[in-house]
Amino acid sequence: MSKIRLIAIFFVFLLNIAIFCGCSKTDNLSGTINTGSGIASLKIHVTAGSLFKSLAQKAILTIAASDMLTITKNLTITDTSVEGTVTGIPSGKNRLFNLAVYDSLDSLQYKGSSSVNVFTDSTIDVTITIIRVSGNANINVVVEESDSIPKDGLVAYYPFTGNANDLSGNGHNGAVYNAILSKDRFGTQSSAYSFSDSAYIDLKNDSMLQSEKFTISMWAMTDTISVCNGPGDCGQSIICYTPSTWALGPAWELGLTANTSGDKDSLLFFRMWSSTTKWEDIICTTAVLINNWYHFVGTYDGTTQKSYVNGNLINSQNATLSYSDLDRVLIGASKQTSTGALTQFWSGKIDDIRIYSRALSSTEILALYHEGGWTGK
Repeated sequence: MSKIRLIAIFFVFLLNIAIFCGCSKTDNLSGTINTGSGIASLKIHVTAGSLFKSLAQKAILTIAASDMLTITKNLTITDTSVEGTVTGIPSGKNRLFNLAVYDSLDSLQYKGSSSVNVFTDSTIDVTITIIRVSGNANINVVVEESDSIPKDGLVAYYPFTGNANDLSGNGHNGAVYNAILSKDRFGTQSSAYSFSDSAYIDLKNDSMLQSEKFTISMWAMTDTISVCNGPGDCGQSIICYTPSTWALGPAWELGLTANTSGDKDSLLFFRMWSSTTKWEDIICTTAVLINNWYHFVGTYDGTTQKSYVNGNLINSQNATLSYSDLDRVLIGASKQTSTGALTQFWSGKIDDIRIYSRALSSTEILALYHEGGWTGK
């Protein structure tokens, strides 16, 4: 759940000027609101004066969430704050947020509104200015981000909400081949892609994806267990930066292979192609069960390669990385060792892929795992 504070500050002098000039001009303060899962916690702190306390007896937030849906929330007023929680805000353009504060006689004392573009799994800038309807004080309300999903260094982001577009703003949109939109881990339709034999998403090649330090984060669920001895053509690839010549190896790949003992437990792996022309493999020891969602993350800080499953550090090792003669980034497939044909097709679902140009901290990775209030199912 994202947490958002609305800080209220009195500006007596500003409103006196507004009344004198016959207008209602106030200074706007910028902030952010995280609406990643359609859940927001709203809080107002009164930081000066006692007029608000004496007049504010009822606060109502109204959100024009869509053409067919209006969300109304009565907020709780204390001696120093107004607070409450709003859930189920759908994504879309120009969502109108209205905040009205009434006195004990149900007379409107403060009002304000803001038109906001709400995007799934994103952080947006929004300012709400609440103006005193009459009298000598007004409040500027700032919506601020707290406990947000990491944005610093984000070079590609695929929430798969209806398409394979990159919502990082960097334009690395994917071309979809035979993958089908499906339900995500929360049960939301058309919010993940389902893959099978011959299905993949092509992200092409871009120098922005060739960072010497990086993090690859995604959610994945398989419906098939592969049996083979270690990473290879018999595994399944979630995402792979493929070379044009396979002898050089992929720059990095995250996927699923069978247990090296040959039993029917499948294990997640994270591998890189080193500057010494060999694999740098990390095979996670936790068995993957079919039809279960897993959050899988691989990081590299220029020295150490790490893998995380469901927010927990599983393995780490010293490693080097080589970007040599690269072809493209594929989601849901890799390349065959001998011919270069596509292989290792993923069987199941993939969602919420993020690529960063830095190694995220364990705290940031845990925040990604709990995004949207996820606690594990």
